[in-house]
Amino acid sequence: MNNTESVKLATLFFCLLPLTAIISPILSITALINLLKNEFTGYNKIIWLFIIWIPFIGPILYFTISKKQKIHIESSPDIDTPEKRKYKRLFK
Repeated sequence: MNNTESVKLATLFFCLLPLTAIISPILSITALINLLKNEFTGYNKIIWLFIIWIPFIGPILYFTISKKQKIHIESSPDIDTPEKRKYKRLFK
């Protein structure tokens, strides 16, 4: 690798570093908010809480894999929530 290639590589690195410093916390916080709003089976919520804080990889894994582990409350007929009552009144 000659000197110009190493300078280009260093420039690319220093341009991407601030971008990653901004995106990584945003991804982690978004995943954390989503995690707290949803219910999971077993101890999956606690496990995902630790995985989310792995920079970049954690939130990406959470958003791709956790869909299968979430408990969908809307589909449960025995759970009565304020949102369900509101929609029942609207669509009578």
